[in-house]
Amino acid sequence: MTGRIRNNNQKIAVIGGGSWGTALAVLLGNKGLNTHLWVRREELVREIQNTHINPEYLSRAYIPDSVTVSSVMSDVVNNADLTIVVVPSQYMRAVVKDMKSHLMDKAIVCSASKGIEMGSFKRMSQVLREELGISRKHIAVLSGPSHAEEVCMGKATAVVSASSSNKVAEYVQQIFSTSTFRVYTSRDVRGVEYGGALKNVVAIGAGICDGLQKIDLEDRQSSVGDNAKASLLTRGIEEMARMGLYLGSRKNTFYGLSGWGDLLVTAYSRFGRNRMVGECLAMGMTMEQIKTEKLQGMVSEGVETARAAYELSRTINVEMPITEQTYKVIYEGKDIETAIHDLMSRIPKPEHGYYIKGIPKRLLLALKGRT
Repeated sequence: MTGRIRNNNQKIAVIGGGSWGTALAVLLGNKGLNTHLWVRREELVREIQNTHINPEYLSRAYIPDSVTVSSVMSDVVNNADLTIVVVPSQYMRAVVKDMKSHLMDKAIVCSASKGIEMGSFKRMSQVLREELGISRKHIAVLSGPSHAEEVCMGKATAVVSASSSNKVAEYVQQIFSTSTFRVYTSRDVRGVEYGGALKNVVAIGAGICDGLQKIDLEDRQSSVGDNAKASLLTRGIEEMARMGLYLGSRKNTFYGLSGWGDLLVTAYSRFGRNRMVGECLAMGMTMEQIKTEKLQGMVSEGVETARAAYELSRTINVEMPITEQTYKVIYEGKDIETAIHDLMSRIPKPEHGYYIKGIPKRLLLALKGRT
């Protein structure tokens, strides 16, 4: 394997017909690569085939003829040189089980999903490795500040391809790179994945700040403004790095594209679903209302990740106060102003340097895995 694309006839499979999977298929198809997109529902497949538009998840993107769309897993995955899995994190294991028997020997598998599996606390690359039984050197992850709505329109974007193998990271880099989609490489798979997952939780908090400021515009008092949002994001990235360091990541990864960069775009963009969830919570909507009226079948990864990250932090004894309060607002119905008060009135601490309290070695090794 080399860092160069072997030829344009190699087959690329994209598993997942949501907004991000569709955007990546459009990107690869526009590059002239032989791209196959797996969409779960046959009725949506037929609509995409007829209109070249994914009306439910990415209606502004034209899907080129070079992208073949199917709901038959074997048709999409068979003989694929590279398979990109882009499904919600809590469905990753089930989908990967379905594709396992169709995967070509020594094919490269790349996760473009951002989340932590409930219960096992596994990263997506760990789920891939467990279910597919393949070497970590054949697995990559793709992450960074990359809203599907902008990528499909050809707006400038930069992301990270991470793998324990430099050759695989560079291969994925070359597959995706275009004049508007710049890809960097990394060996810190853990850090890239934890950054992409945990930033969604902090982005919900950022959305809560936005929602409370909207209430202010309606002549109702709240306790936060721009100062609070900036502080929350800055402390949020430190909190993300704290857990990442604990679990074997490099701290500087969290201050790169897959951490700080992804957090910024999610916390400020009108396309950020996690930010939108927080805004709606602050304005009095319930999670059930948000799912029905705002998400409309789409997934806000931060909602599930808040629960997974909170439970993981308690398991390994890592202090994550923003994650804890976000979890309590979402799952325990905690009053938002009370949550803010509890964050602000914590025991004074230094800004940096308090990370590890002690973790059983066996648990640490199990959570790190070898990926």
